[in-house]
Amino acid sequence: YTYIHTYIHTYIHTYIHTYIHTYIHTYIHTYIHTYIHTYIHTYIHTYIDTYIHTYIHTYIHTYIHTYIQHTNVALYCIYYILVFLFSPSEFSLTAVSIKECFWESSWKQFN
Repeated sequence: YTYIHTYIHTYIHTYIHTYIHTYIHTYIHTYIHTYIHTYIHTYIHTYIDTYIHTYIHTYIHTYIHTYIQHTNVALYCIYYILVFLFSPSEFSLTAVSIKECFWESSWKQFN
């Protein structure tokens, strides 16, 4: 009886421990890793990427708009041409800016 009890207890304990360790640990590890990876990736992509893009875009736009516009109109025009080429979403806005830019540069030249 003691032998059988010990054997069954040991077998069950070993089996359950192995099962829990292997399956549940793997499942939890996979789930948590996937969840954390997905969450962090989504967070980084959504918040940080948007923040960085907005900050850099705003900073560059503000800097170029204020500094270059008042110092060198030609560089200001080049900036808008670059925005026009690399930001199709701002196509119409930039097209107007390019026109204004060249109008302003020609106006500054002759006045």
